[in-house]
Amino acid sequence: MKTLNAELEAEFYEFILKAEVPVLAATLRLYQATVEAGIKAVFLTGSSERSADARAKNLKAVGYDTWEELILK
Repeated sequence: MKTLNAELEAEFYEFILKAEVPVLAATLRLYQATVEAGIKAVFLTGSSERSADARAKNLKAVGYDTWEELILK
């Protein structure tokens, strides 16, 4: 039997793999200002390495089109 935490983690992973996480408008504006200032963006996420492709796809889909590094668990 799965624990509640394991069930929630599995559901969250499935959500991430859909690559449809909505953008936070204020965060996107900060990102855009950072890139315009010539600062290279680095994304740090608690997601696992197994979701790297989905995370990158989602970031690009919502407007984060360039970054120096995507750091995952």
